[in-house]
Amino acid sequence: MDTYLIKFLVEPRNSSSIYATAEKITAIGWLKSIESKSILPIAQFEIEKDGWKIVELLMPPTKVTEENFVDKDIGAKQFEKAQKFGRAFIYIAVDDRVSELTVEELTDRDEVDIGTFHSSRNSLAKRGKCIHFNSGSECDSVINAHSVQKRKSLTVIAQDNHVYALADKVEKDGEILIKKKSIHKFSTFKGFCKYHDNLVFEPIDNYALEPNPKQATLYAYRSICREVYVKENSLRLLSKQLSTFKAENRTKEYISDLKKGTENGLIPLLNKKEKFDSVLRNEEFQKVRYVVLECENHPNTSFSGLLYPEFDFQGRVLQNISEIGTNFSLITFCSAPTKAGWAVIFSWHESDDYICSRFIDSIKEVLRSGKNLGDAIFRLIIATCENVAYSPEWWDSLCKDKKDELSKYIRLNADPWIPINSDYLISGLSNIVSWNFTNVYSSY
Repeated sequence: MDTYLIKFLVEPRNSSSIYATAEKITAIGWLKSIESKSILPIAQFEIEKDGWKIVELLMPPTKVTEENFVDKDIGAKQFEKAQKFGRAFIYIAVDDRVSELTVEELTDRDEVDIGTFHSSRNSLAKRGKCIHFNSGSECDSVINAHSVQKRKSLTVIAQDNHVYALADKVEKDGEILIKKKSIHKFSTFKGFCKYHDNLVFEPIDNYALEPNPKQATLYAYRSICREVYVKENSLRLLSKQLSTFKAENRTKEYISDLKKGTENGLIPLLNKKEKFDSVLRNEEFQKVRYVVLECENHPNTSFSGLLYPEFDFQGRVLQNISEIGTNFSLITFCSAPTKAGWAVIFSWHESDDYICSRFIDSIKEVLRSGKNLGDAIFRLIIATCENVAYSPEWWDSLCKDKKDELSKYIRLNADPWIPINSDYLISGLSNIVSWNFTNVYSSY
């Protein structure tokens, strides 16, 4: 990650502040990020959290190195601090009542207690309930259900029963790392009891993808259920975090906004789950559409994800997901073992035909244009899905440049401060995988 310097003219938000009469107050920030466009919103948040109101941007985000602060003790100290914690700020006040420069380093920020946060998250992760539509007296013990098939998918890419995956915690400096995880723990969630997990998913856990409408329904259903579980737990965690604040401040406001965003994301997701519940309950599998791309190469990833497709592979707008209360169209995508190798299966409910079929049509355009379909699908997975396992043998074999590019894309996906560009599926991550899709199966 690069380090950026940014400067603002600020004033105290509280009129009773001892700095209220200062002639000029400059906020200077050192921030680490993989994208310069995330610096401005992060800096604005941090400054507001410190109790300041931004008046003017004095210096846009500018990339700096340690050499820029040689013989500049304050700057060098803050640069070093940013390397360790991801960001550092100082406030310089000019006041005609004093004859020397005053540098203010705030130490009384309203920070979230990270230890308590992780403790609460881990506690919630240990809880579980069966979210099968017929859950009730027949449910036995809630298990760690795999959202990515273990027996025929994870074991195929694992090394000593371990895969590489996104780390559970962000590092102090904001770095997001890839770490080894046991295949017995990766992608698990406590969303089903043992009885229903075995009953419902047996056709995809014990059999290769044919494909057929029932299997397509089950792959989609499991992706949706995992996301429901994750979002419901996030909502509980954010609600618990909000209850710890004794006064209004910018951090509480930020967490409150996260909670509202999570609620807005959960509502359409629950609507989708209800539709798939109905398909399974009534065995109306013909209501689920699917497209399967079968690959002849040995798999190097296993994944399960879903997407409200906002842009297609040519950068065209499909739907505006910023409209709160809208029942967005949703498509799921999963890796699945086949008799000949493995495949990517896209699934969606018939009620989402208009948007999802256009999204799939844009994949066809990739082929017609002569571009590499494997690169395009890999780009989609890395840019939109965090539930991905990587083969350790394959990952370790990548050259440094390719590994750095891949790591950057993974961090971009995980960074909430970086907005999505309309062209994010058009280019990037070329020639990192060699996926040759030899067969296509479609239900529409």
